[in-house]
Amino acid sequence: MPEVVVGRVDDPPSWAAAVQAFGEWNPGYTLGQGGVGSADEIQAAATPGAVRYCWLFDGRGEVWLPAGYRTQEGDGARLPAAYHPDPLEPEARDALATLRAALVTADGAMPEGVRVPLTAIMERWRPPAAFVGNVDGEVWRLLESGIAPERWLDGAAGAALHWLAARTETLGWSTKQEGCWEPVGVGDQLVVSAEVPLRLRGSLRYWWIEDLAPVVRPAAAVRRLRYLKDTAGGCAPGFDSFRRLPLTWSAGIGTAGPASTDGPNRVNCHALHIGAELSRTHYHPQAPIGGGQPQFELYFALDPAQWRLGTAGRAARLYTFPTIGDWSDYEVTDLTPGTIALIPAGTGHRGCDVFAHIVTVPGFKPGNELYLDRAIRDGTAGAAPHNPALAAAEAGE
Repeated sequence: MPEVVVGRVDDPPSWAAAVQAFGEWNPGYTLGQGGVGSADEIQAAATPGAVRYCWLFDGRGEVWLPAGYRTQEGDGARLPAAYHPDPLEPEARDALATLRAALVTADGAMPEGVRVPLTAIMERWRPPAAFVGNVDGEVWRLLESGIAPERWLDGAAGAALHWLAARTETLGWSTKQEGCWEPVGVGDQLVVSAEVPLRLRGSLRYWWIEDLAPVVRPAAAVRRLRYLKDTAGGCAPGFDSFRRLPLTWSAGIGTAGPASTDGPNRVNCHALHIGAELSRTHYHPQAPIGGGQPQFELYFALDPAQWRLGTAGRAARLYTFPTIGDWSDYEVTDLTPGTIALIPAGTGHRGCDVFAHIVTVPGFKPGNELYLDRAIRDGTAGAAPHNPALAAAEAGE
């Protein structure tokens, strides 16, 4: 099995090694980095026929967004006044009203695995006719709840939830009424192509993945972390948890359950600041659960100070287990800002006390994450790195 490959954006030899390994492990994709100088304006684009996903890791700048630009942001901080939420169709309003009534009348009877994501969906509704943000992450939670989709809710509420889950890519859009420059910074995501470039100015550095055979999906060209809902949950003493989804898994239009192929999920990205208390050791099997291509994953470490995130003075690390079952064989990688770690499918891993973009190719897969903390604890008498609390939870202790 290939070993984890680690590189740094400011170290050309290690970065070149990461670029080479990435291309070998992911045919049809390329990895690189770029930027714009303080006195420049550039057009960020991609190879003709490809889509390039760019993630900003240093500096600040601006992007030009014209009148008519549409985005599914706004479920975190509110979008500027120039954006107007697209009006909901009557069928969508009816479905949301039915689901709100189901939440009100559930009286504690609704399973937590349904209640929590449904509540998060409803928080995006601005009655009567506006809805902002993308809810694919909540559909993911429903699929990962362990509750069969036909048992999420009964009757009209069940039908409304399935209707909504099948139309996530049509909901939550806002449209810009006038063009202007808007700020972008560390952690933000840009999606460009030769046909749809972006104008950038300022002083910015970014790394990118280019998909040479993209599946077209409705995705905003710019995803700014401040405008995205924080879905971290939980807490660790003195440590700020943070989880936002610049490019999350998508069920695809008309699909409310996991598919046997990857569909539109060629590349997915989460921005995560996770403390050791909440982080689980896991792996994604080489024969993916649910089908499709094996799930390759990478961490790109960001600077938490850029977001004023409390770290409790901890150092960010990645623990990896190259051979599932041999828990005494593991590696520890320091994830200082600018470090990239490439993790092949079938490799156990756990990021601790780290702020990072976590990117998967071809994309996250519901049910394709197998947990290892109990096995590591029991197999090494607790000597190898693991999460003791989650090991106990896995054992039902």
